Amino acid sequence: MPTDRMQARQRWLADQKIENESQSVTYRRAAASVTVSAVLAKKFFRLADGGVYVTERDFLIRPADLVLSGSPATPAEGDRIDLVEGSATNRYEVLPAPDGQCYSLDPHRTFLRVHTKFIGVAT
Repeated sequence: MPTDRMQARQRWLADQKIENESQSVTYRRAAASVTVSAVLAKKFFRLADGGVYVTERDFLIRPADLVLSGSPATPAEGDRIDLVEGSATNRYEVLPAPDGQCYSLDPHRTFLRVHTKFIGVAT
């Protein structure tokens, strides 16, 4: 299948995931923030010693949606994501996974997979 058709299908699938499976979250870096739609996920990493590492929560965000202070951004260690869960707004911090990266990008660049850990309830 030609690459452009694969990319079109991948974009369509990403649109469907955002439309049907996403939640609104607030992405924060210092004083800058943006509200984006994110699909909630988990990531499993196979460690060198044969063990498995699981991120607490991954957020799938479209790269074009992550704009802070008017500029496109990529996830960085220490950024925070606020997610309303029930009656609480839970805060997650972006952290590097065992591979040293805070996020990954699929081959068609449809989603940033942002690796996080739960750090508490936002105040």
